[in-house]
Amino acid sequence: MRYISTLAFVVWLTAGAGQAQEVGEEQLLRPLAEAGIADAQFRLGQIYYKGSGVPQDYSEALHWFGQAAEQGYPAAQTNLGAMYYYGYGAPKDFKEAEFWFRKSAEQGFPAGHNHLGQLYFEGQGVDRYLVKAHTHLNIACALGYRLGCKNRDTVSTIMTPADISEAQRRARVCMESDYKDCD
Repeated sequence: MRYISTLAFVVWLTAGAGQAQEVGEEQLLRPLAEAGIADAQFRLGQIYYKGSGVPQDYSEALHWFGQAAEQGYPAAQTNLGAMYYYGYGAPKDFKEAEFWFRKSAEQGFPAGHNHLGQLYFEGQGVDRYLVKAHTHLNIACALGYRLGCKNRDTVSTIMTPADISEAQRRARVCMESDYKDCD
């Protein structure tokens, strides 16, 4: 996976060009994204998702998040999963959302664990399973993701103490296995 810092790509793109005109972020990122730089692809996806300096275009966002996600960029994998979850730029597809959230979670990305936990809590694309929901939400929380803590606490209110204990055990196993043994 190829990454490049924001400052580095601005310098790279404009060095020696002698351009006096202001260039938009989308114009700076596009050549880098097309060259396969995952960070640029992710940022371009964000620009189209938010409509920052360009018309909002979920299909274009889905495309660029997909390019970065295929390279293993965990934030893009999470965003791509969310696009499928909500049906932005593509039809709603909870199974596809679960696939991308899991890819992100397998890299220890907290938002991926949070979204995966939410899928297990809601039973969207997977069977509803509170122990797995709590496991992933607990990991998100342990990784500093505040929403994961809030969601874990919500799930805890409808679980037995034995199930919470099992979920905590599973979360420890998952984290100790570098996110490979999580279900």
